[in-house]
Amino acid sequence: MTLLKWIHRCNSFTNEHLSVAIKNRRDSKGMQQVIAAQRSPGSASNKTAALHIVWPGFGTCFFWQAGIMSRLSEEFRMAHVPTIASSGGGLVAVLGACEVPPAEAVRLAFRLCREAGVYDRPMGLLGIWRNLVHRWLDGLLPADAASRCTHVRLVVTELPSLQPLQLNGWNCRDDLISAALASAHIPLVLDGTWATRCRNRLVLDGNLHYAWLRRPQGLVPPGPSLVFDPRDDPHLQRELGGGFGAWVRRMDDRRAFHMIELGRRHYDSLVERGMLDRHALRAQYGRLRTSTSAGLSSVRHT
Repeated sequence: MTLLKWIHRCNSFTNEHLSVAIKNRRDSKGMQQVIAAQRSPGSASNKTAALHIVWPGFGTCFFWQAGIMSRLSEEFRMAHVPTIASSGGGLVAVLGACEVPPAEAVRLAFRLCREAGVYDRPMGLLGIWRNLVHRWLDGLLPADAASRCTHVRLVVTELPSLQPLQLNGWNCRDDLISAALASAHIPLVLDGTWATRCRNRLVLDGNLHYAWLRRPQGLVPPGPSLVFDPRDDPHLQRELGGGFGAWVRRMDDRRAFHMIELGRRHYDSLVERGMLDRHALRAQYGRLRTSTSAGLSSVRHT
């Protein structure tokens, strides 16, 4: 399939189709269900498989996911938890493993936007987004970010095959940043180009198969996985109104902090319903942090 044909196929998914897909997910799965490979329930590999956290990307819902990450990090050292992510979800995964507080990330993001005159530009972030995200990550990530993200895998879409590809084994901090930018490379939006180069491969946004073609296999691994998909939070959906426009609407720092709070509440609702116990997250990783005051818990802003 050529790139143009594939893009045409993506565009054929209208808001109505997306709404139906969201409804079907809720009707058949409920919220935050385990997605497992087609294996027999009694197989040894299922019994011993490590639980993975999965972060698909959905534009400005990055802030909602950051709220969930802030709550996770109060109990777990996320650098030790196997994680697979794509697009904006990849940014959440990297910042979480590096224990960057959401408040710090939000303040820097909107400061960079103001300095770049984003709010005065007719096209806003269009065309300059990549440079801003690069500066943002460069300002937030610690020197040892590559080693902290040993258990983080980032998904890109490779060209010309259009197949999802997982990247890991970071050589250095710059290698990690390059992969995070590649995983979030929405064609034409970030810097006006269709694709970008990462590790000598031509790639683009890693969330295209999961979000648009409804093919989770490239993002969700075999075995037990806990997927934090914003389409599974009915409270968030009511606020955003659903549809593709919900993921790309304009943000300000006040609304960003509000979405972080919605993510924290969603995490709390999962705990109340016993979802984390059922997914064995606490059983496998619950003793990795002894102090609930550390990590990403700070979301207060001034």
